[in-house]
Amino acid sequence: KTFIMLKDIKDYPVMRATELKFYQQYAPELVDCPPASTILQAGCLARPEFLVEIECMAVVERKRD
Repeated sequence: KTFIMLKDIKDYPVMRATELKFYQQYAPELVDCPPASTILQAGCLARPEFLVEIECMAVVERKRD
């Protein structure tokens, strides 16, 4: 699951294109089946110069002995 905070919602198309490029290069299985995602336009982020913050949560299957 991803939680994406944008300083300005107008950056949404560029953010999504960048996310897709990342998935294509590093996690191609997520191109056709992306994780759940929430987008929020935040009034301010952790630092004034930040345009986006992304929080990710994942579950990794453990081998059972």
